[in-house]
Parts: sequence; C-alpha cells; structure tokens
Amino acid sequence: MALLEIRDLSKSFGGVQAVNRCSFDVEEGTITGLIGPNGAGKTTLFNLATGFYKPDTGQVKFQDKDITSVAPHRVFHAGICRTFQITREFKEMTVLENLMLVPSSQLGERVFAPLFLNRRVHKQEQEVYEKALQVIEYVNLKHLANEYAGNLSGGQRKLVEIARAMMSEPKMILLDEPGAGVNPTLMKKLIGYIRELRDERGITFLLIEHDMEMIMNLCEPIIVMSEGTKLMQGNAAEVRGDKRVLDAYLGGQHGDS
Repeated sequence: MALLEIRDLSKSFGGVQAVNRCSFDVEEGTITGLIGPNGAGKTTLFNLATGFYKPDTGQVKFQDKDITSVAPHRVFHAGICRTFQITREFKEMTVLENLMLVPSSQLGERVFAPLFLNRRVHKQEQEVYEKALQVIEYVNLKHLANEYAGNLSGGQRKLVEIARAMMSEPKMILLDEPGAGVNPTLMKKLIGYIRELRDERGITFLLIEHDMEMIMNLCEPIIVMSEGTKLMQGNAAEVRGDKRVLDAYLGGQHGDS
C-alpha cells in the first residue's frame, strides 16, 4: 500500500528546473532511500512533499489524502515528520526541553490555562516529561538530557532530531542526510534505531543520503533521481548494476541537492 504518493511534481526557480514531473510511491512499512547526484532535486522534492515549497504542477497524497501545498504544520499534524540537512534544534535549550516542545496542543501553551486548569496542565506536563525521558533513553542520550543542545556533537544532534521526531509519534519520517557528520559508531546506532522504529513502531521512512554504504545496507527500495526526475527504482543490486545510475553520477551535475 502506498503511504506517500508523489505525482508529476515540478518546481522551477528562476528558470532552473529543480524538480521535473517526478513521480514515485513510498510503500507503508518500508525504509526507502532517495539518492542522486548533487543538484538532482532531492531536497527540493522533500520541501514540496512537506509544504515548505508549493509545486508548479503535480500532486502529493498521504494516506490517500491530497496534501499538495498544505502548510508544513498541517503536514506535521497529518503524521509526517521531517529532518533537515542542517539540524534545527534549539541550541540554548537542553536536550530534554527540545523534546518536550514537540507535542502539539499542550494546555500550558494557552494563556489562561495555568490559572484555571492548573492540575490538568501539571498532569499533562508530567506525561510529556516522562515520555521525553523515555525517548532520550531510547537513543542513548540520557547522560546529556540536561545539556544544552548547542553543545552537542554533530552526530548527537542527529540523534536529537530522531528523538524529536519520535515525540510526535509520526506515521512517516523524512530524513535529509541523517548520516552527514556522524562518526562510524554513531552511524551504526542510527541505522539500528531506524530499523527498530520501522519494525517495532511501524514508522515508514524516506531518506536522502550520500553515504552509499548506509543506503545499500539499510534501504529497500532505493529510488534514484537525476535532473529533477525519477531515473529508476530497485534494490541495492539493481541500483549498483544499472548503467543509467553510473552515468548520472558521472554526468557532471552540479549544485545543491
């Protein structure tokens, strides 16, 4: 069953065609890889799928509902969480505080709720606190729970992003280069967490990654983009053996993904 459907998406910037009538499905329960040369349109496609950009043409459907051009916060509430190439944690807040901010519709965010609904506010805050501690322990960052996020290493910040995504209880997570800046030890942990979240919690993943070893070992299927559109799709062996993929990577594309 297709959880996310991308249909004929196109987006240009000042005459540059970043995404060009791209179509593919992400099946529920998969860890799907999205690869391609720099400039292939991968991150632009993520931005289109999650409402950060509006497409020139095409459609995005999630759980068979049209979410094309829906605002990012509404995409989030629909069950899609995404991360970014450059992590976006709140650097002057602790790891624990970063996680506790995630759950939506918290009573304590309402102006008068602490005055008139104090017990309910306190109860909900305690539940969020306990959930955040559980998630922090899951990603092995308990020892850093009260550390400012800005003091963490690049790899630790990636784990915080995974933890923040878990706090939203998403149906699907879009990961933009989760392995960038991560040392080999943390990389193994990150791969393990992604697999566990898929197997144990039923979360579907779509991830952009330039680390081919990570993609080949973790993802099936793998979708290859080139020049803004889908070039091919297959398993690791099929991708490795496809001459079009080699040509795309050696074809001299330049620019940001």
